[in-house]
Amino acid sequence: WVNDAYALAITQPDIELTVGEKETISAYALIRNASPKKVNPTQLTFTSSAIATATVENTGEVKGVEAGTTTINVALTANPTIEGFANVTVA
Repeated sequence: WVNDAYALAITQPDIELTVGEKETISAYALIRNASPKKVNPTQLTFTSSAIATATVENTGEVKGVEAGTTTINVALTANPTIEGFANVTVA
């Protein structure tokens, strides 16, 4: 299915957290001519554009660190061009 995926849909595309609060995001692969497939976190790579604001574990768990905003990038490890994003606001 990885070769037929064309995008990732993030189940929580906009997240609001307080400092210390956590939330886990997950992703579905959008696949040509097939139903979306929930992707196991072990098949994904998660990165935060501002780790001073929010960190993300390899399980998809996002933790608010400091007030601000950041973007979490979620990509298929086997094909990093297939990706999705979550916007995180920490208050």
